[in-house]
Amino acid sequence: MKILIVDDEQIMRNGLRDTVEWEQYGFEIIDAVSNGKKALEACENIAVPDIVITDIRMPVMDGLELTRALLARYPKIQIIILSAYDDFKYAREAIRAGAREYLLKAELDCEDLLALVVKIREQIEMQQQEDRQKQTVSERMEALQENFFIRLLTTKGFETDIRRKLMDLEIRLRPEGLILAHIFGEGICREELGQLGEEMAAGEDGKRLKLVNEYCLVSSRSHIILFANAEGWNGQRDNLLRLFQSLKKGTVDSVYFTGPFEGYEQIYRKNEEMMPLLQLYNFYARKTVCDCDGEREGRPFTCETMNYAAFLVKLVQQIEGNELEQAARVIDEIYCDFLQKLYYPEDIFEMTDMVVRLLEEKAAKVSRTSGKKEPEIGSMPARRQLHRSGTLVEFITEARACSEELINYIESHIYKYDAIINKALQFMYEHMEEKITLQRVAQEVYCSAPYLSFLFKKNLGENFSDYLMKIRMDKAKMLLVTTQYSVTEIAQQVGISNSSFFSKVFMKMINMTPNQYRKEMHNRPM
Repeated sequence: MKILIVDDEQIMRNGLRDTVEWEQYGFEIIDAVSNGKKALEACENIAVPDIVITDIRMPVMDGLELTRALLARYPKIQIIILSAYDDFKYAREAIRAGAREYLLKAELDCEDLLALVVKIREQIEMQQQEDRQKQTVSERMEALQENFFIRLLTTKGFETDIRRKLMDLEIRLRPEGLILAHIFGEGICREELGQLGEEMAAGEDGKRLKLVNEYCLVSSRSHIILFANAEGWNGQRDNLLRLFQSLKKGTVDSVYFTGPFEGYEQIYRKNEEMMPLLQLYNFYARKTVCDCDGEREGRPFTCETMNYAAFLVKLVQQIEGNELEQAARVIDEIYCDFLQKLYYPEDIFEMTDMVVRLLEEKAAKVSRTSGKKEPEIGSMPARRQLHRSGTLVEFITEARACSEELINYIESHIYKYDAIINKALQFMYEHMEEKITLQRVAQEVYCSAPYLSFLFKKNLGENFSDYLMKIRMDKAKMLLVTTQYSVTEIAQQVGISNSSFFSKVFMKMINMTPNQYRKEMHNRPM
């Protein structure tokens, strides 16, 4: 515990500092100075003391002035004032200034002073312990409140016995005049928002909007949820935005809110209704104030239907045919299209996952057939989860980097196929819906069937029929995810006339039925 001594008499200063064995009792004298001004400088430049022992009469700045200045800056400091004057007026002024004790120098005893300082230390430590306990209780209560509101927002039917829960958690939230608002910004202070409350300017009906905050939740993404009781609401969206923009700390970019509603059971439903709008607005980085109740009737975005089936089929051909430069251009065209049009975020995520998955499968294949040593194979880019929480631009930037990394990996590990094989693969992809045999393909590439079979085994590590069936199944998987074609129609498009035989082969190679695969891909978490 730190002590600062202040006295204009050098003998007194040195006596107070040297006579008592402070260190033996766990105290540290940070300094001994001659006036109040130097004492303040010591607090700023050396350390803030826990206890200050100061004379009352000093030049430059006396003990009373020092006491007021210290307590204004450091309210927890304990101050003992020493005086040579046995005058009640001085004692009264010292106590009024905030001093803890007033002692006469003539009656000063070192042992008594030490005992007093030890007592003050004990009281300080007790207060610190109480403060820590209160802080712990407060933090626990805050965590319980936060968990309660998260569950209330996200769990259907959680409103059971909600009144009792509100009382137990010391939350004053009436079931009428509720407003749910999502606020996005940077550096917003939770404490300031938690105290937010203002009487707005009168609306068209002459009524004034009174917004009283009852609870707020701040997530790690500066996503703030505010519950409020509102009176005089008349669709005053501009006034509401100005209220949030009046915050002294941080910057509010967007505010999304509901109009007043009643009933705790409506909170979950209102939040669910807001989510699609929030996702769209934030994904496309639209800074706005949005009345969600009004926007649902006239949707703010007219999202286009995404159809990339033809792109994906072409992309599969290019990747499997090692036409990586062309594939990179097609991928870039897809990402540029995302930036130029308005698609639902879920569609963009799903399409991007398909592109990345194609590249990952190719990277895995070339790592197995490249003849590289195991450690190098193990360095293949890992399957990653692209972040969905940012904006469209942020997502596309990450997706591009991921695609480029995978393409570079494939190019650096790929075994360059024989020109005959490349022509054969191109023909197979372009005529997949037809009956394809080794002899027919051999005729198209002007070589014998046995030699073509040899080249397949040498370049691809598989015989002709196995590889043909594999690319048929690859295209089938793509069609199952990107189209609504029946299993029979898809079987025909990949060159298998018998749908039962197609399903058996698919089950054997993919380890699930075509319908199971389609369902799993469509239900995959975004």
